[in-house]
Amino acid sequence: MAKLNVKENLKNVIGLMMVLGIWPRESPSTLYIIRGSTLIFLVVLFTATIIAQALKFVDVESTSFGLCVVMAALHCIVKSVVLYTKRKHIFNLMRMLDEPTLSVHDDHLFIYLTDKLKMCTLWRYVYFYCTVTTGVLINTLKMLNMKSPRSLPVPFPIDMEKQPFLVFVSVWLFEAITMILGCASIACFDALLFSFIAIAAAELRILREKIMEATDFQKFDSRTMQILDFDDIVNNRLKNCIKQHVAIER
Repeated sequence: MAKLNVKENLKNVIGLMMVLGIWPRESPSTLYIIRGSTLIFLVVLFTATIIAQALKFVDVESTSFGLCVVMAALHCIVKSVVLYTKRKHIFNLMRMLDEPTLSVHDDHLFIYLTDKLKMCTLWRYVYFYCTVTTGVLINTLKMLNMKSPRSLPVPFPIDMEKQPFLVFVSVWLFEAITMILGCASIACFDALLFSFIAIAAAELRILREKIMEATDFQKFDSRTMQILDFDDIVNNRLKNCIKQHVAIER
């Protein structure tokens, strides 16, 4: 018998989200709340400056690129709000997945969870590094642009050529830090969602195998048996249970 530990499998994602301040703790400290609120404030301010520049419509290239960045920033903001408002459901889901019914399986069934989580971890790292690398490249490649001595990573509503160098550096750092933190946050949100989907897919596969074993389906060739036939058999087996359940609910 092997046991799934949800927090252990998600410790890297949750740990990074705690560093960023976007993981919804059940009893967060004041410093933790300030850290998370600061990140969201930076992303919101970052989004507002790009929208202000887009409204000026300097050129198609800058406006299109700015709107793409806005969509990514809104992606981060919306998922932060959803995760915070649904935090109780997330905690309940993690507790439910840690219950013996969904966490303890025989070794020959637990392999489905192991394989799925290994693949999930691989893609999680690939997506995270690709996302953060994209943010870093956007910030560094603009510096190599020789057309303008003061080129910012993303469009900004103030002409940097007329501003002091300190203002230019401050704006550049603001955009660079916010973009990289935003990219890391987006990767964390999607990695968390991807992990839960992977666990759910593995549990459904295990449930199917358990039903197959419990209903003596060994005489069927599982490789050639059609899904519809399988559904019909399972539905017929569970028909009486469903009727009893509906009667109890009524």
